Parts: sequence; C-alpha cells; structure tokens
Amino acid sequence: MSLKDKMRGFIVLIILLVVSEVLPVRNEQHRADGGGFKHRRRQPGNHGKTNNRGLQQNNQTIRNMRRDNTVECGNGTFVCDNGNCIDAIDVCNFRNDCGDRSDENKTICRGRSDVCWPWQSTCTSNGTCIRRYFQCNNGKCIQDGLACNRRDHCGDNSDEEQAIPGLKCVYGSKTDVCVLPQRYLRYDAVHCLNEADRCFDNNGNLMCFECLDKRLIIANTQVCDGVFDCYDLSDECLCEDKKIPNVCENVCLGPEDNCTKGTFQCGKFLEYTARITDVCNRRVECPDGVDERYCRQNASTQITVCPGSPENDTFLTAYVCDGRPECYDLSDECDAGCAVEPAYCIIRDRFLPDSFSVRCDNGFQLTQVDICDGRWSQCEPRIMEEEEDCVGRFECSSRNGSFISIDSALHCNGYSDCDDDSDEEGCDRFYCTTVNRGPRSVPKNFVLDDFRDCTDGSDECPPDLDNRQFSSRNEMISNVVLRGWLWIMAIAAIVGNSYVIIKTVRKYKKLKTSSTIGKANHTLIFNLALADGLMGVYLIILAGHSAYFSGRYCYQDERWRTGNVCSGLGALSVIASESSVYILAVMTALRLYTVSQPLKSRELKLRYVYLGALLAWSAAITLAVVPLSTGLYDVIIDGAWFPSKFFQSTAVDYETLLRYSTDFGIYTPNITTLTLHRNERVPWLEIKRYLNRNSPNRGIRGFFGYYSLNSVCISKLFVTPQQRGWQFSMSIVFVNFILFLFVACAYATIYKLSNRNKVVQVSDRRQARMQRKIIRLVVTDFACWIPICLMSFVHFSQIISLANDAYVVTAVVLLPINSVLNPLLYSNAFGNLWKKLAPLRSKMAGTCCPKWAEKESNNENEIKMSKPTNPVMGSQETVLESDTEKENDTTKPAQVEVTQL
Repeated sequence: MSLKDKMRGFIVLIILLVVSEVLPVRNEQHRADGGGFKHRRRQPGNHGKTNNRGLQQNNQTIRNMRRDNTVECGNGTFVCDNGNCIDAIDVCNFRNDCGDRSDENKTICRGRSDVCWPWQSTCTSNGTCIRRYFQCNNGKCIQDGLACNRRDHCGDNSDEEQAIPGLKCVYGSKTDVCVLPQRYLRYDAVHCLNEADRCFDNNGNLMCFECLDKRLIIANTQVCDGVFDCYDLSDECLCEDKKIPNVCENVCLGPEDNCTKGTFQCGKFLEYTARITDVCNRRVECPDGVDERYCRQNASTQITVCPGSPENDTFLTAYVCDGRPECYDLSDECDAGCAVEPAYCIIRDRFLPDSFSVRCDNGFQLTQVDICDGRWSQCEPRIMEEEEDCVGRFECSSRNGSFISIDSALHCNGYSDCDDDSDEEGCDRFYCTTVNRGPRSVPKNFVLDDFRDCTDGSDECPPDLDNRQFSSRNEMISNVVLRGWLWIMAIAAIVGNSYVIIKTVRKYKKLKTSSTIGKANHTLIFNLALADGLMGVYLIILAGHSAYFSGRYCYQDERWRTGNVCSGLGALSVIASESSVYILAVMTALRLYTVSQPLKSRELKLRYVYLGALLAWSAAITLAVVPLSTGLYDVIIDGAWFPSKFFQSTAVDYETLLRYSTDFGIYTPNITTLTLHRNERVPWLEIKRYLNRNSPNRGIRGFFGYYSLNSVCISKLFVTPQQRGWQFSMSIVFVNFILFLFVACAYATIYKLSNRNKVVQVSDRRQARMQRKIIRLVVTDFACWIPICLMSFVHFSQIISLANDAYVVTAVVLLPINSVLNPLLYSNAFGNLWKKLAPLRSKMAGTCCPKWAEKESNNENEIKMSKPTNPVMGSQETVLESDTEKENDTTKPAQVEVTQL
C-alpha cells in the first residue's frame, strides 16, 4: 500500500471517529418533543442523596462498563453482550435492539445510579448529563423535552413518575405534574415551570421543606395540600389542619397503643394495618385503598395492571376512573365501572390491535398519551373526543392557545398555564402586589407565616394591614398623629422631670434647716420625678424604634414583640407607671396626715417616708420583673413564635404545639418522643428544649408573653377570664383603681379640713385658686388611670370587647399624662420659671393687650399681700423654694395653711 493510500485511510478513520461522536447527539436532539431546562451550576449538596451499598455497587458496575464500550464500539455507543454496537439512546427503550436483549438488562434499566451512563456522549466526566439533558434515576440521559410527556423514555419510568413521594411540578412539554428527581435540587437550576425547585438561596440556605426523615425535599406548596409527598408522611400528618385524617389520626403512637410504631390502621378497616413506608408505593395494602388514595391530585383508590404494549412485555400500574388514560388500551378508564365514562372511550373501538392506536387519515397514530393531554394532536381530521370532557382537567377559556386544558392541579396554583390566564382568575387566594417573576398568588394560609412566598414579600406585608389602627404593614404605630404625639410626650416627660430633678438636687443643701415635712416632701418629689422620667425614657425608646422600623415594620413584628428589647421596655413602663402611682399615694397620705394631725406631724420620722418610697419602688419593680420569670411562663405565656407551614399562624398556642411536639417524635427517626407528665402540664421551656434540640431549623424562636401582645410592649391590661394569667393583670388594675379612690377621697378631706382650719383669711380669688388646684390634681389622676381601669373592667366582663387599638391609646396618651403633668402640679419649679419670665410677659402683653397686662399685675400684687408670714408646712412648691420658707418659731403650736397646694 502506497503512502498516499495510507494517508487517505487515516483521514477517513478520523472522519468516522468525528461523525460517531457528533451524530448520536444530533439524533437525540432531533427526537426531542420540545421544552428545555435552564441550568446554572451550584455547589453540590447532600440533600436528597441516597447512600447505600446497592447504589454504590451499581454506580461502580456502570463505571466499569465504560472501558469495554469505548474500546469496542466507541464513545456514544453501547456494546451488546453479543458484540453488536447500538446507539446509547436505544438502551432501555423497551425494544430488543441488540438482538440478545442485553440492552434491556434489568440491572441497567431498573437499577438506580447516581452517575450517568459513561458510554453516552451526553454524560460528562463528573457523572452528570450535559446541559439540556434530563438524567434518569438509572443513569440514562434523555433530552429535557422527552421528560414528563407520558412516554417512558428512561426505561425505569423515572421521567414519568406522578404518584410517588417527591417534589412535583410541571417540567416537560405537556401540562402534567411529575416528580422531579432530587438530584436536580442540588444545583442552581430551574427545571419546574413554576420554579418550585428553587430550594436554596445564594448562601446555600434551604428554602423548601425537608421531610423529617431527610430523604426528600419538596416545595413549600406541597405541605398540607392533601397529598402525601414525603415517605414518612410528615408533610401532611403534622399539620394543624389535617386534610387526611383517616390516615394521620390512625398512625400508631407506640407500644402504649398496643401497636407497632411506624404503622397505621386502614381507614374503615381498623383490623388491618399497613406500614407508613407502604403508602404511595403503587400497591394497595389496605382493603379500602386508603394507602394509595392521597398520592397525587384527583387520584382514585383503585389500581389496575395494564397490559403490555406490542413493543415490549412490561406492565404498567394505573389509577382506575381518575379521568386520565394511563393504560395503552384505555382499560383503566373505559369499561372499568366508572360512574361517568369519558367521551374518549368511543375511540377505543378504533384502536388497531397491533399498536393500540388510531391511524389517522394523514398517517399520524393517536395513542393514549395524546388523549386529554391539553393539546390537539396532529391527527387529521381532528377527533373531537380527544380533548372533550376530560375529567381531572381545567378547560382554558380560549380554545386557540397552546393548551386547551391543563391538569386540575395547576388550576389556581399561582402561575398562568393557560394562554388567556383564565386558570388564575377568581381564585380564593392571596394575590401578590407586584409580579415581576414568581407566583401571581399564594394560598391564603401562606399569608403572614414568616415565609416570603411572593417574590416581593407582599404575603408577609399584605395591603389590608393598612386598615388597622394599631400597627400597619409599614409602621409600628399606624396613626401619624399618635406617632407625632408620642415624640411630644416623650420629650415633655424627659425635659420636665429632668428639670425638676436638677432643681431638687440643687436645693438639697438649703433643706438642712427645713422641717421634717419639708424634707419628706422634697424626697417624694425627687422620687416622683425620677419615676415619671423613666416613663419619658420608655416613650423616647419606643419612638426611636418606631422610626427605625418605619417602612418595613411588618417584616419585624414577631421578632420585635418576642425580643428582649420589647420585654425590657414593657417592664420599664410598668416600673415607671406603678412607682409613680405608689409614690403619689404616699405623698397623698403624707399630706392628709399633716393636715389632719398638724401637731403630731411635727414629730414625723423621716425614715418612715424613706421606707414608703422604698416600698413603692420595690412593689413596682417586682410587678414588672415577675412576668419575665421563667417560673411563670406557664401562667403568662400566650403562645410561641414558631414559623412553619404546618400552622395557620406564627403564634402557636400551647395545645397545638404540644400535639405537634408529640407527633414530631413519632415521625422523626432516631429520637425519643416528648415525655408527657400524667396529670401535669408539660412546661413551655421543656417543649422548646425538645424541639430546638431535635430540629434546630424548626425550633421555637420566641414566646408571646406579658409584654408581647402589642407593638408598644405595654402589659396586658385588657384581659378576659379565658386568658392565662388574667389574675395577675386584674390585680394590678384593681389596686390602681383603689389607690385612685384613696387619692380622690384624701384630697376631698384635705380641702374640707383646710377650709375649717385656716389661720388667715384669704380672698375669694385665693380660695378659688386653691379649689382649682385640687380639682386639677384629682382630674389628672382621673384622666390617667380611671379610663384604663374602666376599660379593663368592661373588657374583662366581656360586655364590650376592646380592640388592640386601646393599647396604643393607653401607652401613648393615657399613661404619659401624669408623667408630663406631675412636674407642673407637684412642683413650683415651673411656677418660679413662669414668674421669672413675668417682665418679658408683661412687656409683650402690654404691647398687644394692655388691659390684660394690668389685670395680671393686680393679681400678682394681691397674691403677695395674702401670703402667710409664718407657715409651718406648705406644699411641695414651698418646700422646693425653701429660701422663702423659714421656721422662725418651732416651739409654738401652729396651724397648717394649705392654700398653696
């Protein structure tokens, strides 16, 4: 052979090798029915991966076959046992392409492999199929458009599974819902048309639901939807509202139920039991078929075995009378005893016995996979029964779109599958505010569940929150007037009481020559200003957080109300309000004592006043801190912050969470169940420790306690007898009510005694000023606590049910009243400041209103002339300005002059 002939042969060999590499890929592409996946690589994870000895051995067997195939047949082909070479795509296609059926070997076709077949040109070196190829469970690579199209292209039916546990979605060329293999969840890829398989965020955090046995990951929308999608049934049997009670309520709890854990009693036939793992295995274990009834939407309980197709000897299992023809000869829907026989059953009589199909005039062969699939086939002339009256499907309004009908499971699923969007109109769902991508709507029970199911997060900040007066989706306090008033009251309370505190401290040295009563009043005024100043601190912190959360409060509501800051603020408000009330009561008692016992009051020991102030602070601090004690959790706690798709609210009450915790131990492998104490209540903290230890990602995040009922963090003032801890709340309200009555009666007595025991005559104007002063004291106390007490009593009696709006009014308007006004009423510091500004006021008044200026001047002169010359004890105003109050003769009996209250 010449050199030229050798070169020519070498070139031909090279061309043949290139063609053998390219043609199989192109042939597979031409066989595709359409569709495709969009892949974006992600770091592989361990979710959904099955590690067992049989799988590893099968993986190794497939790897070992690569050498023989590559050497003998070349890449992209399969070497048969008889030595023949066939295209890789022809392996496991139910046809004897090898001649010895070695291409249909059950070890290869029905086995399970995590790696793709290495003899395929579409299989990469890392054991995965190339882009736009679907990897079957047995390792075969098929084009994306061939998956979930009602034809088994894998050979193990893994591209057509619908009624087994797993993540279900539409990912093929039709509108059928199929199970997506778990391996696809380990990559940043979008396979499902509704993106239900987007289960990890950019940081690798799981966003989908993981079954408790950790075998599967499913979409959040599959939780509590009435279909078993987990092997351990945990996606349905842990739900607060169980949609499959005839299975979940019959699950064995353990030996105490005289049964085996991991089994359940069969519906109406309780004498029969089945294993949980037998549910949705396409075999009926229970007489009533309850174990196979809830495996897909619209599934029936009866299963039949279909005859094999003319091309192979395999058999299929199909649901009978569910509206979808699965058997080649339609025997699962026609002449099967269905209540209503589908219209397409008349086509059955036209089936060719050799192909189980109808040969149309244009040569197209219509098979069962083309019937009721939502699209008109290529059959001409058109057979109308092909897509008419299809059970289990939703008919689109427009018959001229891509789909005539869709699977009823896709109706109102948040994604438009009909071209005219008719499948998403009028649905009883929450519609997302803006839809750039993602779902148009989500189930209503997904609203405010702490999972952002809408792309814009509007399901966690629904617009109807703006209709609430207490807090809206954007603001902690929705009313703009109240928000502004909060800042005003906070600043006024802090400035006013700080001024009083500074003045009392500066006047401390001058009080050394004052009477015991003067020192006592000085001490109480200082403590009162300190208590009211704490209320100002509470208000300013609350106002600051309100501004911080502005525009996004709804995303922080539960975290804020169950957090330590809110609890601390609530305790601070109780300390401030209660200490102020108690110190006012001590001051009132001291005034009443000095007026009723003027001589004995001169011998009053100052330590009793200190003791009274100390008791007031101690009682207030105790009342504030006690609700935070873990020992009272079972009395105070209303619920737990427990975000989960299992519950209809993120605030889960005790009974619901206890039931969940016991069920959690049943369905979670390798953990002990929660210990229930006979005739004893399982503590909240024990439930929290149990759940957080066994399921850190599903643990309790916080508790809704005494200060968590509202966004302003004040205590539970308005309770009913049905609420836990109502005794504690009503005791505080009742004591405050009694103290108000005491203050009111005491001042009435003071007024009466002062009129009877005056030592000097005062003018009628002076008498009127005294009356107005007492009235203001009583009215301010009335305005603060009487409305709160009355609202609490009315709400407790359930005559009227108060909304949560009452709390914001209480926190922002009622409670701060005393804190702001007490510096003006119980101290003359601001009175002196007002007097120092008299020249400026007179000058301004003389310019604009001369008559008013002259009248004010006469009033001041009259007050100066009517001042007592030798008071033993005056009001707190006189005490604070002790330079005008000197005791010239302490041995003389003295009458108490109280006209400057």
